[in-house]
Amino acid sequence: MTWISERAELKLDMLHSLARSQKALARMIESLADVTEQSIDTAAGLRENIRAIAEYQRTMAEKVAEIELPDTVRRSTPSSPWTNGSLRVCGGSRMTSTQEEVESLRSSREQRIAGA
Repeated sequence: MTWISERAELKLDMLHSLARSQKALARMIESLADVTEQSIDTAAGLRENIRAIAEYQRTMAEKVAEIELPDTVRRSTPSSPWTNGSLRVCGGSRMTSTQEEVESLRSSREQRIAGA
């Protein structure tokens, strides 16, 4: 077995492990909901365990995927919609064009394609 195939198999095993861990984490979260009604102290301990497991899973996923996941989700104000002036699209509705404008756009497009 080559080094590359061994590495791929190892990554696949880690992904299977992550999937099993996710299922276990889901069961823990369900039991947390049940335990919270009975004992706040037990729920707090379980919540801390879930946090630690989630952080471990995140680290494993980063190692397997060879990427770094951001610590927080960044939220910002959405930008305005992108419009394409050459298509004469504005505000979600098409503006009417004259036949000459349409032909001009077609010919300039064909020239760009021919030049490429």
